[in-house]
Amino acid sequence: MSDSLPGDEFWASIRPHTGTVHQVERTARGFSSDLTALVECDTGRFFVKAVANRPGGRRDSIIRERQINTAVVPISPALLWCTESDEWVVLGFAAVAGRTSDFTPGSGDLPAVVALLNRIGAVSLPEVAQDWTETRWDRFTGSEEEALLFRGRALLHTDIRRRILGRSMPGVDECGPQSAGRIRRRQCPHVPAVRRAQAGFLVRLHDSRR
Repeated sequence: MSDSLPGDEFWASIRPHTGTVHQVERTARGFSSDLTALVECDTGRFFVKAVANRPGGRRDSIIRERQINTAVVPISPALLWCTESDEWVVLGFAAVAGRTSDFTPGSGDLPAVVALLNRIGAVSLPEVAQDWTETRWDRFTGSEEEALLFRGRALLHTDIRRRILGRSMPGVDECGPQSAGRIRRRQCPHVPAVRRAQAGFLVRLHDSRR
């Protein structure tokens, strides 16, 4: 992700949705995109996410994020508009406030995190994602047979906050490594509620394999 802003052709491509842009605030994160920014414009305030329109993982990721949005609202912010030109693929989301979750003992975030994990686990696999099999974990296995242990019918997401602020590269797999495993015992061994949420994921993992 570059610190510079795109050129005039980028802003022209989104003008039908934004009108005149008055302010652009780059976000601190968003490393898998060429641009992530809060944009103030004639039509309101949007979270804008964009990648260069060329073949590869970044384009695949943002296209999936566009396709999956209706299935994950209101857990994730709504996609309000999108545009694709020869140079850019751009998504415009409802702008919401967010921050990193606090996993320290007694944090008020913990019940919200557990509830969010449970809500993610309850999302049904939408038709558009049926063939999005996740294979990035296969390299940690010793054989094709072991890799099959990761296969499942759960919709995955890895960025656990009080609310899911983005859904980059969603995929389909079993419920454990990316979701429950995101909150590891060595990170928060003092949080029984989080461990109970992990146990809930394991129950769903068992059910998904039947």
